[in-house]
Amino acid sequence: MSVTVRDMMSLSPLWRRSGRKAASRVMPRRRPVAPVTRTWEGVTAGLRGALIMASGLVLAGILGWGWSTLTDPHVLPIKNVQVQGVFTHVNPSLVRTAVKPFLKGNFLTVDVRRVQQVVQTLPWVKHAEVRRAWPDAVHIAVTEQVPVARWGEDALVNAGGEIFSPPRASYPGGLPSLQGPEGSGELVVAALRDMSGILAPLGLHINRLVLDERRAWGLDLDNGMQVVLGRGNGYGRLLKFVKFYRRAFHDRVATVARVDLRYSNGFAVRWKKTGKRQ
Repeated sequence: MSVTVRDMMSLSPLWRRSGRKAASRVMPRRRPVAPVTRTWEGVTAGLRGALIMASGLVLAGILGWGWSTLTDPHVLPIKNVQVQGVFTHVNPSLVRTAVKPFLKGNFLTVDVRRVQQVVQTLPWVKHAEVRRAWPDAVHIAVTEQVPVARWGEDALVNAGGEIFSPPRASYPGGLPSLQGPEGSGELVVAALRDMSGILAPLGLHINRLVLDERRAWGLDLDNGMQVVLGRGNGYGRLLKFVKFYRRAFHDRVATVARVDLRYSNGFAVRWKKTGKRQ
């Protein structure tokens, strides 16, 4: 039997179709896969959680024991209090005595902020810095107050205008006296500095400087003169006083009681002996 090319071409689609069907019959069918059990994974997760919890409890116990040991006052006790600074009026021994009741606990638990507060309440102490010094000391650096003048009757004032009140018996001698309304400390101290500079060429010094409630200035000099500057341009009036001082008073300085500079075209003088004005 002979097969022509045309016959082969006519038979090829049939062959292809039958081949596909045969292939589909040969391929195995998919069977459903049985679910994998999670029992072992659950057991391992539970064990892991138990181990983590046990480790946490052990760690907490160790930390608690460690903290209890380290905070024991008998462990790392404070044995030394170091006081440092340049002192004229502050007594380091009195500083140590004042802070002793507040050195509770040990090196780790001592309240350095409370110790600082105590030191800063002491007379003549302007500022204090407190820190721990390993292994058993507390270091206190003290800045002492430096007064530039007396303030009123019962206080002193420093260069920044801060008013403080140490024991009256400890006041230094030779300080000028200042007075002013509440809150004017810085202003009056600045005026003392500037006015002292203006008077320096005359060799005069201020014994007392007052700023009254009306904001008028008045000062007493170390030669016995009282100078009234009034309100407003006090520095300008004082400069005028310095300019005419030698020519106006000559050798009569000791007899001048009061100079009033509040006049725009001159000044008034009250003499000690006669009491008359010129």
